[in-house]
Amino acid sequence: MADELNLTLFHPPSSKTDAISLPPSTTLSDLSSFASAILGLDESIVISKDSFASLPLLFSPANAAADGSKALVQCGIANGDLLSVMTKSEFDQLRNSAAANRGSQARQRQRTGPTASAAAATGGLDFSALLGGAAAQQAPATNNNNNNGTANNKSGLTFNIQ
Repeated sequence: MADELNLTLFHPPSSKTDAISLPPSTTLSDLSSFASAILGLDESIVISKDSFASLPLLFSPANAAADGSKALVQCGIANGDLLSVMTKSEFDQLRNSAAANRGSQARQRQRTGPTASAAAATGGLDFSALLGGAAAQQAPATNNNNNNGTANNKSGLTFNIQ
């Protein structure tokens, strides 16, 4: 049907999805009501196209008065779009945890120093945390015997492939 938009509603906290077909003239306020009922959300909701990583929001209590009467096609919603839906409190919690996570990532970069940051910036993998970081680099050499009985003074991982 060319005269209807087939949309997928997704509630990230519960991973609940549902499909809905609506006329393109449906307003954002109507979509909000349908999404709340279909996904079983009792609070005021926020709606985003694709995911909540893409801002601004299509619909929220803050813009309901100004944008609630806009038709879906006026907002750039097209047939087959995925719309993420959350309650306002879930969205606020997501934003707060994302802000806290950004702060902890900055602290982690501070602790790991330039080596880990350089590896991450170039796309390389940094396994220093798995090997004990600086502690592993300063570990005393251990004696490893090779196949002919002589001792090798090496530290780190060794492989005896035959």
